[in-house]
Amino acid sequence: MMKTTLALIVVLTAGACSKTQPVTTVLPVEGMTCGSCEQAIQAEVKRLEGVQSVRASHKEKKVWVTYRPDRFDLKQAVQTINRLGYRASMSQDVKTR
Repeated sequence: MMKTTLALIVVLTAGACSKTQPVTTVLPVEGMTCGSCEQAIQAEVKRLEGVQSVRASHKEKKVWVTYRPDRFDLKQAVQTINRLGYRASMSQDVKTR
């Protein structure tokens, strides 16, 4: 009788998964006053490479950015929002999950 063995080898590089998994960060943003402000920020930040989704709220004064950390630096979102005339920051209150 012949026995057949099937082996599955999975190789994971330390830290590789965490760099490619999407991350959501909440940025405080001042200066948004209406839905048009939200739409302008969402449209411009969404264009940046590595960004998967963006949600802005003028009522909460926050922008949620979901992105791939291996393809995107959050500073790009802050610069883009500030270029539009709003005041985004990466303060110590920034929450990432």
